[in-house]
Amino acid sequence: MFKEALIHKADSSMCYLTDDGNVVITLKAKKGDLSQAVLIYDDRYDFHIKRDCIRIPLQKVMSDELYDYFQAEFKCAYRRMCYYFSLIDKDGNHVYMYQDGFSDVFSWGRQRLFQFPYLHRRDTPHVPAWLKESVMYQIFPDSFANGKGRITEQPASHTVEGDVKAESRFGGTLRGIIDNISYIKDLGVNLIYLNPVFTALSYHKYDTVDYYKVDPCLGTNDDLKELVEICHSNGIRVMLNIVFNQSSNKFFAFRDVVENGANSGYAGWYHIESFPVKGGKAPNYETFGFYETMPKFNTDNLEVEEYLLDVARYWVREYDVDGYRLDVANELPHEFWRRLRHEMDKLKKDFVLIGEVWHDASSWIGRDQFHSVMNFPLMYAIWEFFGLNSVNAHQFSEAVNRLTMLYPKDNTQAMMNFIDNHDVARFFTIAGANVDKLKMAAAFIMTYVGLPSVYYGDEKGVEGRDINDARRKMIWEDDERSASIHSCFKKLIRLRRENEELIYGDYRPLHADNAGNVYSFARVLDQNSIICVFNNATNATSVSLPAGNGTYEDLLTQEGFKARDGLLSLPMDAYGVRILKLIKG
Repeated sequence: MFKEALIHKADSSMCYLTDDGNVVITLKAKKGDLSQAVLIYDDRYDFHIKRDCIRIPLQKVMSDELYDYFQAEFKCAYRRMCYYFSLIDKDGNHVYMYQDGFSDVFSWGRQRLFQFPYLHRRDTPHVPAWLKESVMYQIFPDSFANGKGRITEQPASHTVEGDVKAESRFGGTLRGIIDNISYIKDLGVNLIYLNPVFTALSYHKYDTVDYYKVDPCLGTNDDLKELVEICHSNGIRVMLNIVFNQSSNKFFAFRDVVENGANSGYAGWYHIESFPVKGGKAPNYETFGFYETMPKFNTDNLEVEEYLLDVARYWVREYDVDGYRLDVANELPHEFWRRLRHEMDKLKKDFVLIGEVWHDASSWIGRDQFHSVMNFPLMYAIWEFFGLNSVNAHQFSEAVNRLTMLYPKDNTQAMMNFIDNHDVARFFTIAGANVDKLKMAAAFIMTYVGLPSVYYGDEKGVEGRDINDARRKMIWEDDERSASIHSCFKKLIRLRRENEELIYGDYRPLHADNAGNVYSFARVLDQNSIICVFNNATNATSVSLPAGNGTYEDLLTQEGFKARDGLLSLPMDAYGVRILKLIKG
C-alpha cells in the first residue's frame, strides 16, 4: 500500500458540510492502489472502541492521472464527530488511517483521529439556488448594441472631472442592452453579467474614475436602474463587474496624492515608494500589471476598505443588483473579501460574489468569501480537447475529473464555466472557425456541472484572436452559419434549464476512448440520469457505454435508444453530440 499517496485533510474541500446538511468526506489514493475504503465515525466525546461505530463504505467516484478519489456523502448521526479510515489495497493488505498516522491494529484514542468538531449550519457554503439554476450571458457593453438589433460604430468621448476624458470604441450603451432584452430573453439566459460600467478612461472601463456614476459613454445611472428593473421583470438577474484592486490614475484620491505628495490625506491609499509621484515606464508606485494608468489600491488601509465597501453597498441598496464579479480577486486580502461577503449578506441574503482567479482558488472558495470563481483551468482543458485536439479523450477526462473534485459540491455546482470571455481569444477562432467544434464545446458547458456562461456573440460565431480582437462588435445580421449556431445555443440553454439532472446531478465519468476520441459522462440525480456523449473526431463511429437497463431519449434529436445487458449502443456522427435522458427504467 502506498501510504505516502493517501491524502485526507479535515475542514477542507475533503471534509465539509453541504448546504442541505450532508457531510462529504473524500480520500485520495494512488491510482489503482486501493480495493476498499471504509469511513468509520462516532461522536467525538462519546467514542467507544468496544462498541460498533458507524461504518460507511467510500465509493470510488473519480480518477485523474495520479489519484483515485473515494467519497461518501451522508447525514451524520451526531452534531460532532471523530473518524478514521479502514483501507485495503489490491494485494489484500489492510491498514487503519488516522490524523496522526497509520496502524495495523486499532489502538488509538479519539483525539488522534480526524475531527469534525461541530457541524455548524453557518459553516456551509450558502450558495443561492438561483445561481446554480442560472445560465449566464456576459455582455461587454461597448461592443453589444446601441439600438434594437444593431451596433453601429459610434465611438464616444466625454469630458468628466474637468480635464479627464472617458472614451469608448464601438459606442455600445446600456440603452442598447435595454432595447435588446427580448433577444436576451429569447436566448433563454436568466443572468446577465456586465463588464464594468462605471466612469473610466478607456473603452474597457477597468480604470475607474468614479465608482458612483455610470460612464457617460455607456449611459446614465437611470439607464442602469431601468436595465436592472426590466431584467428583473423578465426573470433575469444582473451581475456587475466591480474593480477593487486598482483605480485610474485620474481617480480623485490618486490625483490628490500626485498634487500633494506625502502631505495628501490619501497617501496611504496606494503603494507609493517615494515622493513626488512619478509615472511613465517605471512608475514609483505599484500598479495593476505594469500599467501606470492603473495604480493599485492599498487594501490593507482601513479607509480604503471602508470606501470600497461603501461602493459595494451603494449599488445593491440603490439599484438592487444581484451579484458582483470581482476583478483581480487574488490580489486583495482575504479579510477584505470576508468583510464584503458579510456586508452583502446583510443587505441581500441571496447576493452572489464571483471572483476572478485564474488558478486553484481553494483559498477563496467556500463559506466566507466567494460563492464561485471563474473556471479558467476548465476553459483551457476545453480549448485543448475540443478546440485544438492537443490532448486525447482520456487526458481530457482526467483533467475534468480532477477539477470536479477541487471544491465543495455546492460551489462546484455554481462554478462559472465558459469557453472564452473578454480576457482571452474566442474559442471559435481557437477551433479554426469550425462550427461543429463550437457546438460541441457549448454542449459540454451546458451539460457539465456548474454555471454555464456565454460570452456575447459566441451564440452567433463571433471570432477574435486575442483580448482586444475578442471584443468585436456583436453580430446582429444573421447568415446561414450564425443562424445555425444561434439555434444550437438556444436549444442547449433550454435543455440545461429544463432538466434538473443537468443542474443538480452528480458528475460521473463513463467512457474515454483515445482511439476514437469519444468522451462521455453522466449526470445522476437520485434515480434519474442524463448521459452526454461527444465524438471529437472527423469520422462517424459507434460506441457502447455502461448504462442502466432502460430506454433513453436523445434530447437533441428525439431519437430513442434501449440499453441491453448494461450497455447502451449509439451511432455517433463526426463531431457529434448526444444528450440522452433515461425516460423508462
